[in-house]
Amino acid sequence: MNSSDDDGNQKRLWTRDEILMSMLGDMIVSRDFAQDYADLLIKHRHGEEQAARYRPWTAEDKGKTWEVTSGVAADEDEDGAPSIYRVTIAKQDGRILMYKQETRVPVVHGIAEIIRSAKKKEER
Repeated sequence: MNSSDDDGNQKRLWTRDEILMSMLGDMIVSRDFAQDYADLLIKHRHGEEQAARYRPWTAEDKGKTWEVTSGVAADEDEDGAPSIYRVTIAKQDGRILMYKQETRVPVVHGIAEIIRSAKKKEER
């Protein structure tokens, strides 16, 4: 395991606590590490070009897991609909608990009014 996270051109050294936690079993000890791990998963499954399209990643600390979300990019398999990747990683052992790609369906302009009109017609 590396003792630093690479963030672009800047190196960030792990804190003493992160290293100790890592030795005690908490493998995924930093937000940067979780983001890099999710990015590596996408690179491994889909290639560097696909991974690059979905950067940057954000990671939310959920206690025993990290919930890592990619940036939004057009999904070429879904006619360009915007999509994201979500990865849930167990801090304790680095297991991937959930991995999915979500396609965001664009909202039709004025959809709320269309729904209201349909409901009014049903009530009559």
